[in-house]
Amino acid sequence: MFLKFSKSNLGFKEKPKKSEIAQIQIHGFETAVSSIEDLIKHIEEGKSYLLPAFSGLPKTPSAEDFILQNTFAVDIDGGLSLEEAKEILEEYNLSFNFGYYTFNHDEFGEPRYRLIFMLDGDVRDQELAVDVNRAFQTLFSKKV
Repeated sequence: MFLKFSKSNLGFKEKPKKSEIAQIQIHGFETAVSSIEDLIKHIEEGKSYLLPAFSGLPKTPSAEDFILQNTFAVDIDGGLSLEEAKEILEEYNLSFNFGYYTFNHDEFGEPRYRLIFMLDGDVRDQELAVDVNRAFQTLFSKKV
């Protein structure tokens, strides 16, 4: 299965500062259709991404530009170890495709990471995509 998402070609070695985030917005995003391996490489290169695919790029996308989303991310910003997150997912017979530590992982003394979930199909309704994101967040917020 191929992922469709929006990506920036600007890469960073540490969490971008406000001025650098502005550069991402100025240079914009482009729609990408790629494999999960390509997304992982993009992340390893420190490049930004948006998991929904948007039309009208390279400008900063808005809700009206939403096309679809087939990959979702959950940020765990402290208070929950990766093992605890896996246990929660097992309770619901779910699994994530991959995860990685975020730029500020060591900054606050607690684990900070992102879990990536690929769906078998596309969510083409923006409100439903928001609800799916909210459902993932709710799963993990019960333990934090």
